Amino acid sequence: MKNTTKYYRVVKENNYSVISNEFIRRKDLSWKAKGILTYILTLPDDWKINLNEIMTHSTDGERSFRSGWKELETTGYIKRYPVRDGQRIKHWETIIRESVDIEPSSLLCGFVDVQDVDVQNVDVQNVELLSTNNNQVLKEQSTDKSSAPSDKKKAYGEADNVMLKDDELEKLKERFSDYEDRINNLSYYMASKGAKYKSHYMTILAWARKDEPKQQSTKDWRALRK
Repeated sequence: MKNTTKYYRVVKENNYSVISNEFIRRKDLSWKAKGILTYILTLPDDWKINLNEIMTHSTDGERSFRSGWKELETTGYIKRYPVRDGQRIKHWETIIRESVDIEPSSLLCGFVDVQDVDVQNVDVQNVELLSTNNNQVLKEQSTDKSSAPSDKKKAYGEADNVMLKDDELEKLKERFSDYEDRINNLSYYMASKGAKYKSHYMTILAWARKDEPKQQSTKDWRALRK
């Protein structure tokens, strides 16, 4: 018996997007990573990227979303970094690449230089989603009403017991390349020992300070062996 497939497509007159097949056809990207990037590329070029707001438009949980987001960062489709005013983080800059073949010096958002596009990590307030071809309003609207990163703590770690604010998680990402391991170490310890801490963020920093002498001792020992 021969299998058959029939496609029923809509006429693209409004509310549609044109997207490159480059990342969609890649076999080394997960479906969730492809889905996240596809959704982002349907947004207008002046859309302000906010991770919490994006997560409200799918049934995936936060851990699944962040896993897909990290995959896009690792493969080069997304770059996110803090813009500082002295020691203070002024805002987060996000660069979205539709193809990894695009060189950073020639990145464009539509027909506008990416340096001229404001893609701060601020929450979207009463902003309607628009189609990318003719700016017609889509049905859904942003559900995020705040104007600053959320102060509400969220659960992280293997046991979902490490509670961190959004800005605390971002600070850990900046400070430690192995921030996920550090979060999981605290998660394992609390789950196995029943330990409780007033601030999980400060606990991770305190543990890091305790590890510094050990790391320095290891470096000195290796230096003597050379």
